[in-house]
Amino acid sequence: MFRAGADTATIPHSSKPRTLCAMLETASTFKYLNMTWNNIKQSIKTQLLSRNLVNPNIRLNALDHIETIIDKKFISNPIKLLSIHKQVLKDQLGKKKKLNSAESSIINHIYDVLNGNPIPRRK
Repeated sequence: MFRAGADTATIPHSSKPRTLCAMLETASTFKYLNMTWNNIKQSIKTQLLSRNLVNPNIRLNALDHIETIIDKKFISNPIKLLSIHKQVLKDQLGKKKKLNSAESSIINHIYDVLNGNPIPRRK
């Protein structure tokens, strides 16, 4: 799902228009394209446990819950998540069950991992 101009496109969860060639170049060298769902989960778990949260189990349980309600096509091929904006995913999942703040945060973390960004630390 790209919004395209004459020779540029904007990925829905990105505000920076880039040429299609630049996007394909990035995609071909993007090390996260082969990431599995288990890799994503493990990365999120590791980062959450390293953050000194008062109760990391709240977010870890939210991660498990998101896994049960997310469309199985995303579990089998998580890179497909980048084709939709994270807010669209939240809205879709919210139709099944209203998401709490921990679940919403986990979706943000999933997109952070897919985009190669570390999970932000609180100060």
